[in-house]
Amino acid sequence: MKKLALCLICSTIALLGASHLQSAEQSEPVVDIEIFSWMLGSADEDNVERKMIELYQQLNPHVNITITEVPENQSYNDLLVARAQIGDLPDVFTWDDNIEAITNGWVTDLTPYVTIDSEWNNVLEPLRQGATYNDHTFFLPFRSYLMGMFINNDIYDENNLEHLKFGYTMDELLYAIDQTTTDTTKGTGNYFPVELFYPMVEDPDTYCYATYQPYSNTVDFTTDLYARGVEIYKTITENNNNLVNTSTEEFFGRNGWAFGEIGGIGNQYEGTWFFDSDYKINADYIGLPNGIAGVLVNDYYCIGANSDVAEQAYEFVKFMSFGLNGVRNRLYLHEINPTQYGFKGVPVIAGANAVIDTKYISAFSMYPNYISAYQSIDTAKLEGLKEIPGLSMAINDNTIEPYKMWELRDAITHGNKNLNNYDIEMTELANQVLANYNEQLKKTMGIPSSDA
Repeated sequence: MKKLALCLICSTIALLGASHLQSAEQSEPVVDIEIFSWMLGSADEDNVERKMIELYQQLNPHVNITITEVPENQSYNDLLVARAQIGDLPDVFTWDDNIEAITNGWVTDLTPYVTIDSEWNNVLEPLRQGATYNDHTFFLPFRSYLMGMFINNDIYDENNLEHLKFGYTMDELLYAIDQTTTDTTKGTGNYFPVELFYPMVEDPDTYCYATYQPYSNTVDFTTDLYARGVEIYKTITENNNNLVNTSTEEFFGRNGWAFGEIGGIGNQYEGTWFFDSDYKINADYIGLPNGIAGVLVNDYYCIGANSDVAEQAYEFVKFMSFGLNGVRNRLYLHEINPTQYGFKGVPVIAGANAVIDTKYISAFSMYPNYISAYQSIDTAKLEGLKEIPGLSMAINDNTIEPYKMWELRDAITHGNKNLNNYDIEMTELANQVLANYNEQLKKTMGIPSSDA
């Protein structure tokens, strides 16, 4: 059956006229490419990534793709760092911090390849921006999820409440949160970072979380929009619309994830990786207020700095990520077996090809609001924690004694601290971190300092 499926896919590609993916002549030199990635799972899983690799080798018999497995009870990150220290990086790998990969000298500059590749322009603009630093592209986005609000349709029905639809307003969401709070359900989960996303749904110039402005490379915790987000969360807590004042076990009588496992949350801020899960609640994704498709959370492939097959590795990763024929075949695998080979996230080239969009919409037609968000993908914002130099440190991990920044933000939104006592210091410290990271990145890339 496996060989039959692969033959069917190959036939599909031939019908599509994918001449550059036709099987290579046997006389071509053999190319060996090593890939090391947490996305591959175990060999026993035979997941969609491994199936795509198998297909690529069927189409390119002169290319040998070697999957380096992560030994049981060993850390992927530790193994990659150890290899980097001896200059033995894999040809293709994944890492969760783009800036660290650049400053450590781990990645190949892919600018020469993307510059002449017309298909690169098909990639969603926020993802291309997230892969590019100072006009140099270092990463290839291969998977992207949207984060925003989900609704539990059953809880809405139980309360005779009109379902929120994509394009709803913030006031409508707050009303729904209140109305889906009952003796047995809560209107929203504890993770509801409204202070981070509210500014960007009200201000078109805000690029991503925490009022980040790309042109000035700054955040601002003193804005009225950030303060409004804080007040929204405090009001929700005061109204007992979440579980801050109780616990999951106390309220529901058992432990577990209140939204997915227990099914007791009416409106949940969550990523669309929820669709990949085994949770069976009747839910739909409705994006963010004001017709914002959501926040893009992305994974990228890297090509190792020491790779002597960088060009061939680029073509392989292109097939795995943004190449038209690769995306077509991911969707075909989804059609064959959506349980085992289900399409993960949104296509990184969403909106660029009518055939792909039609197939994707058909595959997820059971989620009508999600489809509406997908069709408005150009409104999506970049999360930025992986991509923007220093943003995660600036708003989460930096310290205003004795608190980590995320702890202080939590204390403020929970009403235990006053924003007015910290907003200026938070802003100044965060922006100093952003400036320092940006200067370090320029130094690594050999770009003169802005202070020079």
